[in-house]
This record gives sequence, C-alpha cells and structure tokens, in this order.
Amino acid sequence: MKNVLLAALLLLVLAVPARAQPGVPAIRSLAQLQDSLRHVMAREHIPGMMLTLVRHDSVLFEGGLGLADLAAQRPVTAHTCFRIGSVTKTFVAAGLMQLIEQGKLRLNDEVRKIAPEIPIDNPWEATDPVRVVHLLEHTAGFDDMRLNHIYNATPTDPCGAAGLAVFRGELRCRWRPGERMSYSNPGYLAAGYLLEKFSGQPYEHYLTAHLLRPLAMPDATPALRISPGVGVSRGYKYTNGHYQAVPLLPIYVGPAGSMSASAADMTQWVQFFLHDGRTPNGTALLQPASLRELETAHSPLSARAGLPAGYGPANYSLGQKGKALFRGHSGGIDGFITAFGYHRELGVGYAFSNNGGGRAPKLEQLVQAFLLQRLPALVPAPRVPLDAAAVAPYLGHYRNAARNELFGFADYLLGGVNLRQQGDFCLANRLSARPIPCCPPARSPFACPPTGRPPLCSPKTKAGSGC
Repeated sequence: MKNVLLAALLLLVLAVPARAQPGVPAIRSLAQLQDSLRHVMAREHIPGMMLTLVRHDSVLFEGGLGLADLAAQRPVTAHTCFRIGSVTKTFVAAGLMQLIEQGKLRLNDEVRKIAPEIPIDNPWEATDPVRVVHLLEHTAGFDDMRLNHIYNATPTDPCGAAGLAVFRGELRCRWRPGERMSYSNPGYLAAGYLLEKFSGQPYEHYLTAHLLRPLAMPDATPALRISPGVGVSRGYKYTNGHYQAVPLLPIYVGPAGSMSASAADMTQWVQFFLHDGRTPNGTALLQPASLRELETAHSPLSARAGLPAGYGPANYSLGQKGKALFRGHSGGIDGFITAFGYHRELGVGYAFSNNGGGRAPKLEQLVQAFLLQRLPALVPAPRVPLDAAAVAPYLGHYRNAARNELFGFADYLLGGVNLRQQGDFCLANRLSARPIPCCPPARSPFACPPTGRPPLCSPKTKAGSGC
C-alpha cells in the first residue's frame, strides 16, 4: 500500500505544470535576439537551432545558431534539415484543402461513406459519424499512439491499408465524435490516407509535387527514412552531464510527423500563409477562404458554443499576452522540438527548431517579442458583469479526457478541473495549480466582450485567453 501511495504522489508531482517563464526583456536588434537565444540554448542544453524570421515582403533572418552535429562540430546553416514532427500536419491539412477546393471531398463528409476501408470503430456511427473535419481537428475521440506504435524498428514501412491496420486499436471513438478535442496522431494517419485516396498519389509524393516544389522549398522532404549527413541535423538528449545522439528512426504515422525541413524551407512555408496561400511567383495554391477554414475550429462543442480559440485543421492560436495572437503549430519528435507561427494582419512570422529535444518556451517568447516590439498593447475591452444564472448550470467538476489511455489513470488521479463562481469571475481550480480566472478583470486586454451571449467559460481556458 505504501508503494502505491508513493507512486501516486510521484505522478502528482511530475504532472505539476511548469511555472511561467520570467518576463521577456526588450530586444531591439537581431544581435540582441541571437545573444538571448544562445543564452537560453546554453541553459537548456540545446546544441543547435535553425531559425527564420519573416516579414510579408522580406526575410529578417534565415540561418542557424549552434551545432547540427556535436561530434563533427558542424554548424547549423540555413539549409540544415531538422525533423519538424507535427508541423507535418499543417502540410497534410493544406493538401486536403486543395482537394476540397477541387470538389473531390468536403470537410463534413462522413469518413465511413467516402472511405469505408478505414477501420474506425464508432459506437455512435448512426447518429454521430466521424467526419473529415474530426480527423483534422482531433475531435473523433481516438486514442493516441500506443508506445509500440511510435517508432518503426522493422525494415519496411507499412503504407495505405497496412498502415491503418497497425492503428486499428487506436481508431476507436471513446466518446461521441465532435464533443471534445483530444490530440491523436492516428487520426492524421487516416487523414493522410484520404489525401492518398483522392489524389491517387502517396502522401509524400503529393506534398512534394503540390506544396514543396511550387513553394521552392529546397531541402524539405516528407520521407520516413532519413540518414545522418552533412545536410541533416542530429537530435540529442542531455542526461547525466552528457549529450547523447538520438537515432533518426522512422515513425509509423508518417502524415502526422515525418517532414524534415530547413530554415530556408520554413521561410517559404511561413510566407505561404502571409501571402494568402500564394507561391513566390504569385500562383495561388490555396484560396484565402480555404486559409480561413484552416484557421477556424469547426467541430468541438466549444467552437459550436461560440468560443473563438481552438484547434482548427492543424492550425491554432499561439499567444503573446497583451499584444497579438500568432497562428501556427508546434512539433516534437525524439531529439527535436519545432514551432512555426505567423500573423497575417501584421505581416510577420517565424519558424524554429532545436535539436536538444527539450521544450524551451522562452525561445518562442523571445522570437515573438522581437517581431512584435513596435506593436502597442491592445486597448482593454470593457468589463461585462457575469450572468450568474447563465453560468450556474456549468459549474462543477470536469474530468480530463485522456489523450492516451495508457496514462488515463494519472489523469484520473489529477482530478481534472473544478469550475466555480467567485463574484464576477469563473475560477478554474486545478489540483496542481492556483485558481485561474476564466473571465479576466477589466484591466486585461482580454476582458470579456459584450457579445450578447452568456459569458460561458471553458474549464480548460488558460489565463488571459478570455471567455
């Protein structure tokens, strides 16, 4: 019994969210930014980093910091490829939007009708079928990858129906599709299969021909198998005072995370969004309306209730509190952490990847702060009194939906969130954190606007993100 209690306590401690990073200093020049990034890299044991900083009509920086290969002492350059993990999903979603523009399928198509061979187990199929949009927004209710389904140690790569068969167990709806968002890489394997079926090409061939080459991305590749070499960064983990190189193993869920790209590639990908879906020579790869579809969360209950924040088709908000919201995606794969973001209205964007394998949020904070240094803080919105009667039915305890059933017991022990009213605030009390106001005070630039709807708050809303 004592051992069980100790294990439970360890789970609680390990699951406590990291404290917020200290304030970001004012950075007025690229040289200051690079110095600050190098300082964080040294502190977080990150050997190298690729980086691009973009404006609508220019490139502020495109290159690298530190080393791509410690043994060879090879520096990161603008053409050093990093594994960018789940940023791959943004390419798959854009590819499917191209097919949707061509009328080959629709976001609301029922997957069972257009691809009955995908082995989805949905107990609610008659009333709540899995739709294409559910795959792209992680709202089908699928489990995430089981541990033995992450890296492929076999000499062959299962493709098409064989790849889907690997994840038959994960492709089961654990709740009604469209109720809630729970990140599931196998859902993007199914999305990649749809890309292949309706284009008539393997997903890696389609992405190369219809996105990478038209955008003049010189180094990017969605290949599952890559080898260490002059143009490829090694990934590392830092343990016991030493760096250990991570093998570049292929993954099973290629459409969810197989892409490798350089800073020069990511410059083009960021500008694709800043240029409303056009190539450098002006050719439209996506229409502006399709970009807005990518930037919109459609399917979960929160989106249908009018909450603006959420995960669209491989696209979500990246906060810079008090100034502006970027959009984009992040990615993590053994040895690499990647992020890209853009702000179409302001005409700025960025992408970076580090080969230390650790999440260092200060890197992204520094990059965003540099790009927004001349932007004034948002004008606070007027404060709106809380409608206690409208909020009352939603107060109470919310249990987290497990991203991965393997760790569901830990989520159960953490107890989820308790939503309660205190004056003009909804407070979300987490077991391991201080209360978070869902509706910030009037001095906040994210104070609840007078929308005419009850200011209902999501129990998972983060501080500063509004109602």
